[in-house]
Amino acid sequence: MTRALLIEPQALFAPYFAGVMESAGSEVTVSERAPKRLLRSLKPNLVVLDATGREAAPLRTISGVRAALPSARIVIFARGVEPLWKGVACALGADAVVGPAAGEAELLAAIQA
Repeated sequence: MTRALLIEPQALFAPYFAGVMESAGSEVTVSERAPKRLLRSLKPNLVVLDATGREAAPLRTISGVRAALPSARIVIFARGVEPLWKGVACALGADAVVGPAAGEAELLAAIQA
């Protein structure tokens, strides 16, 4: 089973994302933030980060998660998926970036790839 961390600052969306991740076979922990202490103790294989509701710079969070978890799969949900932003996110450590127009199948593909 995959140990997954969902970083979701918006309580309204957490149950949906967690449900999709659980349907993919993940054991999900939900957190509003990604403190290093949590990353070290949980050691997730998968991190899904909702970058849309983040007050802090999401790109800094991506690089911090990648530094802490070099082998984890990192999937970003972003409001805007412009090619430049997606490229920067991937250069900083994201494995996949999906936007609000993505369906559940696309989110599952990003999680499972």
